[in-house]
Amino acid sequence: MRTLKLFRLAKGFTVLFLIAALLTLIHQWTYSNVPLFTQYLIKTLLAQPGIAVGNVSVGEVYLPAFLLSYFERTTAVMEIIMRVAISLMILQVFRFSLRFIEMWTKGYLLERMGEKLRIRLYSHIQDLNYQFHNNADTGDLIQRCTTDVETYRVFVGEQLIEIFRLVFLIGFTIYQ
Repeated sequence: MRTLKLFRLAKGFTVLFLIAALLTLIHQWTYSNVPLFTQYLIKTLLAQPGIAVGNVSVGEVYLPAFLLSYFERTTAVMEIIMRVAISLMILQVFRFSLRFIEMWTKGYLLERMGEKLRIRLYSHIQDLNYQFHNNADTGDLIQRCTTDVETYRVFVGEQLIEIFRLVFLIGFTIYQ
């Protein structure tokens, strides 16, 4: 019951929350692809004669098909290495740009939710009767309001999205 009340307070931020979750999903997918570039390089190098002694092999590489076709347009090992390196740099720039947008969206979401909660809380306190304010300890009331708002803001804005991030990371790791 209390959990539903928490999510009711987040009403109006569903689209922003979904955008943050989607950006987290994309970031985790691109993050899980980074080691596959190294795996592809090792597989390519092991296929060259004289590199490895004996029968050594690397499993299937699950990079996107357009990358694999781009890498395999040539047979020169040095050119394949350069293509993989350039593609990895482009991916990293994309990842960092995406991460910046993701963090900005999360920050905006956190601040807007905190602002909405503070306004609702202030309005509620203003509507309380004189007797309550006469008997209440002002310092305790202020301390309670600030810590409760911050705890709610951190839980819904940061911790909940981190749970999604971990689920996506585990899912992509198992997939690959």
